[in-house]
Amino acid sequence: MCAHWWRAVDRNRRASFGVAIPVFVGIDYASRVGATFLQRYPHSQLDIRLVDNMVDPVRDGFDVVFGTGPLQDSTLIARKVFDLELFLCASAHFVHRLAKPVTDPAQLDSLPFIDFGFLGRRRLAVAKNKRRYELAPQVRARANNFQVCKQYILQGLGIGAMPTQIICTEELRDGTLVPVLPDWKPDPLEVHMIYPFELSFSTLISAFYEAACEIIVENIARS
Repeated sequence: MCAHWWRAVDRNRRASFGVAIPVFVGIDYASRVGATFLQRYPHSQLDIRLVDNMVDPVRDGFDVVFGTGPLQDSTLIARKVFDLELFLCASAHFVHRLAKPVTDPAQLDSLPFIDFGFLGRRRLAVAKNKRRYELAPQVRARANNFQVCKQYILQGLGIGAMPTQIICTEELRDGTLVPVLPDWKPDPLEVHMIYPFELSFSTLISAFYEAACEIIVENIARS
């Protein structure tokens, strides 16, 4: 999965290509991007690893890494693939137990919160029209996996921010999860494809990026 493999890939279309994708992006998405890429380049070998922590493409031996947030290394290139839209939600049981309905984001600061990791890197903000509010909630539990956070929320342990229509579709449909402050939207998570600058002109880097963008458009269309 080292960068020197790419020179062989671009000449021969045959080499090992290593990609790290966060679990929260989704297994379905990762598999569909990988399949699309391999169908277009049948002689290339693709190694996708789903990771629960942020990795560095150079230090950790990957050609491409999907990640969020600002780059710390100026020798890396980041191309945005998509925005992961989020919404605030809680279990129906949790909402019913509240002393009064949540009608203002400031109320969230006094309620238990299930945090995906926003507060470790940045303040989670919500916006409505031109109004904006930075949350300072009481974090009851934190996990770097949306599936874990969803289970905490379903158990009535607090309010959290979840990806829109990715892993909560059934729960929203059957009413076990309900939106909280639906008019207030959390800042989206920007998901970037990150790779070393020396791979900037690789045709397969561009091909993988195109597949990643194409599949997210299809996911949005079918959600």
